[in-house]
Amino acid sequence: MGSFPRRRSEGIVTEELGDELLAYCASTQTAHALSHDAASVWRECDGRTSTADIARRVGLDETTVTRALEELSDVQLIEERDGLSRREASKRVAKLGAVALSAPLIYSVAVPPVSAAVSLCSSGCPNGAVIPCGAKTCQATPGQFSGPNAAACSSGFCYRGATNNTCYCTASSSSCSPVNSPCQASSECCAGPCVLGLCQQ
Repeated sequence: MGSFPRRRSEGIVTEELGDELLAYCASTQTAHALSHDAASVWRECDGRTSTADIARRVGLDETTVTRALEELSDVQLIEERDGLSRREASKRVAKLGAVALSAPLIYSVAVPPVSAAVSLCSSGCPNGAVIPCGAKTCQATPGQFSGPNAAACSSGFCYRGATNNTCYCTASSSSCSPVNSPCQASSECCAGPCVLGLCQQ
């Protein structure tokens, strides 16, 4: 990180979420939820604007901007530049006292590749678990539910994807998305809540 930070663009996919920003980094397969302050700072990182000027433009004090830049650097959303090293920036932030100990400006979650996310369960499987498709586990046809005779699922219900030919357990015969599937609300997920646009266990 330096005094003229530059935001990374290669391999970064962003989506505006109100006054916050969701940034997905393909190289680390991680999604980062940037607070309003962190998102404002990141947008101003053009490689030509100093930390002090960023603070003036976004209406934040330099302490908050320095902290945001350190967190952005830690999650690889800005490029390392000549000037302050990450270690020097960390020391500077540490000296800022209680502000450095406040809640983070960026929350991150790993998004595993599909091959890693799909680990098959075969017996007593919870809602959202990916299971083998077949007569003994899930008899659903593509895009349909089956149950309450899905032997692999503790609920007895399963769903077979319309396009990906993947079967997973559901709470009932109502549509839902499996773990690690894109979502907008928790009600869409078979198992856990929708966090950072992905269904959780």
